Amino acid sequence: MNNWNIKSLDHAAECAAAVTSVTGKLHIGCDRGASCSPRYYVAAVPAVGDPVSYAFNGDYYPCGSVAAVSKTLKKITTTEGKVFYRRRMTGSWVMDSTWSLVIGHIDRLNPEF
Repeated sequence: MNNWNIKSLDHAAECAAAVTSVTGKLHIGCDRGASCSPRYYVAAVPAVGDPVSYAFNGDYYPCGSVAAVSKTLKKITTTEGKVFYRRRMTGSWVMDSTWSLVIGHIDRLNPEF
């Protein structure tokens, strides 16, 4: 959610708590770093049972559903055994520093290649 004027990570955490209370789905405050705009934002955390895929450069491959999310939210494991780690304080989880976790079963290849 990028349409708010969030000025700090603490403010992002407050906004995330508000969104979580309204939607019932866990959201977290995130910080992309000083070189990105908007720097602070709110992201949804994938929940156990959510269908997921992994993606890079326009290619998407389904990988089951979320089997486990660590208490620290740093690690997400899928039912196919793929493990994704949270990238710093962002709302992105990656596998092998390349493949990004995305919500939903998507089976699509980049048409440009």
